Amino acid sequence: MSLDVELTAVRRINAPRQLVWQVFCDVMSWPQWIPEAKSVHCHGGPPAIDAGARLLLDVRPLGLPVRLRAHVARVTPGRRVDIVVRWLGVTGWQSYIFDDMGDGSLVQTRERLSGWLLGPLHLLRATRRVGGMVGRWLEALAVEAQRRHQAETTPPPGRQDQAAAFGG
Repeated sequence: MSLDVELTAVRRINAPRQLVWQVFCDVMSWPQWIPEAKSVHCHGGPPAIDAGARLLLDVRPLGLPVRLRAHVARVTPGRRVDIVVRWLGVTGWQSYIFDDMGDGSLVQTRERLSGWLLGPLHLLRATRRVGGMVGRWLEALAVEAQRRHQAETTPPPGRQDQAAAFGG
């Protein structure tokens, strides 16, 4: 039995869209800030978010190690990424959409999963946990982008004191 599942998540991020895009595209840093991501490798080149790039992602989405094969299908720089992910008879079509929102940004992800393994996973309620993971990934992206934004906009210690001493 094959099953289709659609997952969506939306997150407002208090950082400029271009910075959020840069954080997302820095795939080698994903294991540092995405709890479920353990490593990223690339077939035939450096890991990148470029159309045609092929990535191997070692993740632990349900507490078990999984190696996902991902193909970056389409990129609109700074705005959108479409990725096809495959694992054990399941295919996922993911779209990440980046928009400006005031002085921050809005990131949406839409994911459609299809395949025979989703039937048993659905019976085990695992599809709900995978859906929660999609939201956690956006939350992790928000935390990392906001951390980098704050680091870029906050003067180093001592500079604030000097500026205050000179009336700045």
